[in-house]
Amino acid sequence: MNKVTVAFDIDGTLRCNCTDTCQDLNLRVAEGLYFMRHMKNVRIMVWSGGGVQYVEQFLNRHNIGTRKFCLASKLDPSTWRWGKPDIAVDDQQGFALGTVNLIVREK
Repeated sequence: MNKVTVAFDIDGTLRCNCTDTCQDLNLRVAEGLYFMRHMKNVRIMVWSGGGVQYVEQFLNRHNIGTRKFCLASKLDPSTWRWGKPDIAVDDQQGFALGTVNLIVREK
């Protein structure tokens, strides 16, 4: 069984993009995270340019357990426990940190 690493971004992806300061959970994307965390061969990384502590605070604010995920900084590859993600979910058009990059329709 091959393991697949899927990385989810916070701002504009898991976090609502209606304003720069809104802290609401984007349920459409969160449902994808909830779905994938129950796959036997999927490892989930939640990351942000804001760093590991920001990721942890966001997940805790929304009662999303942090135990099953790698919390990482997009800017610091040493925090990427399983290396470069196979699939990365982000809101930025030019994003290319994953092998395959899925861009959400939030902008």
